[in-house]
Amino acid sequence: MIGGNIGYRIEKLGLVDARGPVRRVLICGAGTEGIEVAAMLRQYAGPGRCEVLIIEKNDQIMARLQCRDRQKEYMYEYFGKNSIQLRLASVIRQVGK
Repeated sequence: MIGGNIGYRIEKLGLVDARGPVRRVLICGAGTEGIEVAAMLRQYAGPGRCEVLIIEKNDQIMARLQCRDRQKEYMYEYFGKNSIQLRLASVIRQVGK
């Protein structure tokens, strides 16, 4: 079993089982929690197991945190290398079919 609440949810989505269907995961917000969830998803479920998209209303990640530019650059690089999509300055207007 993967540790913590996030790990439990990743298992419940069926992302640990290589035989399950490919999943699409939308993460609302690119603050510390959103970035952590995206990184854990990618750690336990590779790009072939799930598609990860982060939607952030601000024009940068970790906008409300006092992070150095280099820390943010590292996260942008990590997203690119690990096939995590990022949409900045975007809002979710509706959820449904």
